[in-house]
Amino acid sequence: MDLFRAHVLVCGGTGCSSSGSAELIKRFEEQIAKNGLDKEVKVVRTGCFGLCEAGPVVIVYPEGTFYSRIRPDDVDEIVSEHLLKGRIVKRLLYTETVVEDKIKSLDETDFYKKQKRVALRNCGVIDPENDVLTEVGRHSLALMKALDEEADFDALAELTRAVENSFLMETGQPVYIGVSEPREDLSMIAEAFEEARSAINIGRVYNSSATIFFYNRLLLERFLYDLPADVSARYSSQIFNRQTAKLFNDEMLHTIETFFENSLNLSETARKLYIHRNTLVYRLEKVQRAIGLDLRSFDDAVTFKMMMLLGKNTQPRKNRI
Repeated sequence: MDLFRAHVLVCGGTGCSSSGSAELIKRFEEQIAKNGLDKEVKVVRTGCFGLCEAGPVVIVYPEGTFYSRIRPDDVDEIVSEHLLKGRIVKRLLYTETVVEDKIKSLDETDFYKKQKRVALRNCGVIDPENDVLTEVGRHSLALMKALDEEADFDALAELTRAVENSFLMETGQPVYIGVSEPREDLSMIAEAFEEARSAINIGRVYNSSATIFFYNRLLLERFLYDLPADVSARYSSQIFNRQTAKLFNDEMLHTIETFFENSLNLSETARKLYIHRNTLVYRLEKVQRAIGLDLRSFDDAVTFKMMMLLGKNTQPRKNRI
């Protein structure tokens, strides 16, 4: 996995795109390669930064330098002066970021300091001291995020949802996100990346509707994934077979999965399914009569859940990432 000393973020939002940002990306890539910097500097197309009237917008990290109204001819100067020699091209800076001899961060400008971005708050933002965003292959990006000791699962989950929302809003395309376990040493980054990729590949097998997968939350699924298909089929067929195919139709499976998602709570499940509680009880008792498992009992519910997941092991697996 290549690590870059600098990232050139080119806005790919609607406003900047209409002003020619795609041409800028091409020009940056050409000039960076021409100057022998293609192994050190990465060009990244981002979503909208919000300051469309100043577009096309280009931000260079780690400095966080904000260039505005960039034209193709300006690219050569940014590459030769800023990226090659370390000299910021002041004439191209967004006016409000320049105060005497100091260059303010974008968050300190009047336009941004009065706002709070929600879905796009992480769009184009890389911590200049700790975070790294890099492209891996043709269709994957890796974000190496620095975490403090107080970071918890909820905060990480919120970050991944924000990243997903950014992709959806700017591209209209779904994205799969895999999250590895934290690492304390940069030498273990490759291992962490494989965990994140594995989380996506395994998670999609057992929960095809999900798009975000945490490696440390897939312990059972990782265990089942390693079982041979014939072993999985032999056990799952004891519940899912020709005799029970009519019983376990889409409606029944959805009922059971919702029951599990709501921790075997009858009232909450009935509310989520918009059915009467007695209707739910009737369906669960129908399952009990057919296979001898009372899904209201924790042990029986675990057995059924395991067999249901094993059944997914026998299905053709989705294209691996």
